[in-house]
Amino acid sequence: TGFREVSLGMTLGFGAVALLTWLATLIGPAAAAGGAGGRGKTVIGTVIGMLLGLFAFGPLGLVTGAFFGAFVGALVEGRSLDRATGIAVRSILGAFAAAVVQFLLALILIGAFFIAVL
Repeated sequence: TGFREVSLGMTLGFGAVALLTWLATLIGPAAAAGGAGGRGKTVIGTVIGMLLGLFAFGPLGLVTGAFFGAFVGALVEGRSLDRATGIAVRSILGAFAAAVVQFLLALILIGAFFIAVL
């Protein structure tokens, strides 16, 4: 039929890249919020917000949930309204940075697939 089998190693490699992609989704906004001065509650709020936003609003909920989760977490930590807003904006930038990482990982997967089947 002209099709080639993909080896177990390639399948595991694809799974590893898929796992890295998923981790980038969670780590990007949380790391950006933490890097902007957020502490534990801000980072946890960012992750919880992303997950709740994803289930409530789909892909757009990842970004909006990260924003609101980081914002609420920073307020709970006692940050001022301006500082909490700045931290929340950085979480959105982290979400966009994670999207760039995901795109690059997708390119790696496509390249690896072509190498495996050619």
